[in-house]
Amino acid sequence: MIAVGGPTLGGSGRTPLAVACASLLAQAGARVAIVGHAYGADPRVARWVRPSDDVGTVGDEALACARKASGLSIAVAVAPKRQQAVDLARGADIVILDGPAQISPLRASLSLLAVDASSPWGAGRCPPAGDMRFPIAALLDAVDLVVAIGERVEPTGPLSCVPPHRLRWARIQSNGAWFGGRCVGWAELRSARVGMVLATARPHRIVRSLASHGVTPRVTLPTGDHRGLAAPDHWRLRRLARDVDLWLCTEKCATHLPSELAGRPVGVLDHALELGPHLTEDVLACSPSP
Repeated sequence: MIAVGGPTLGGSGRTPLAVACASLLAQAGARVAIVGHAYGADPRVARWVRPSDDVGTVGDEALACARKASGLSIAVAVAPKRQQAVDLARGADIVILDGPAQISPLRASLSLLAVDASSPWGAGRCPPAGDMRFPIAALLDAVDLVVAIGERVEPTGPLSCVPPHRLRWARIQSNGAWFGGRCVGWAELRSARVGMVLATARPHRIVRSLASHGVTPRVTLPTGDHRGLAAPDHWRLRRLARDVDLWLCTEKCATHLPSELAGRPVGVLDHALELGPHLTEDVLACSPSP
């Protein structure tokens, strides 16, 4: 079992890392199941998630996982309680837990802590003063490896507390955005009037990523983490749409949105993780022997 957690209340890249690990193992021939979570949703019973499921039933991150994993022999399970989803997934060769950094009483075969390479510890404090789930020392004690996720894979000051032999990298590959079956590259996006609709905990992270590709949104509408559009949002979108040619969102946000908003098309950012060679070896070591 592989556990993939994050140090902050959202925005660490935990779910993309879980999917990247699952994809690597599936390509190696393993039957993989991801145990997701259904924040803000009501699955009622333990169930497998289908790409066509309603986001209100299975949750946005589990649904985004299922859509990403479609065709890769990766199953995604959710349930009212995580243990119920684990029990459903036990038939797989490898189970990947999206959420907890560690399990007990037996430890996971591999426990990973996904962190944003540019701001790994968020505000640096636990609630109510900050957004960290646990103190840094407790997090490092619980996990085997810290995985820094970013478009640049360079050591940074905030990660100096992580022993080098326990630090791994996953590079974000960004090619633009998908509108239906067409991928629009960064050059075309830079020449368009872009708006963003984001249902994430740290929308500034997405905006910062776009800026690195020369794309500056004219307007940004954050709906709140795991939340779809409310009635006031639709009114704002109609007003904001006057200044944009198209909307951009993440795969998670897209589970809450139609393909068009206020007469403008909605594109899904094409973000994927490339696991570094050492992390690839660590994950493949969890694969069952042939």
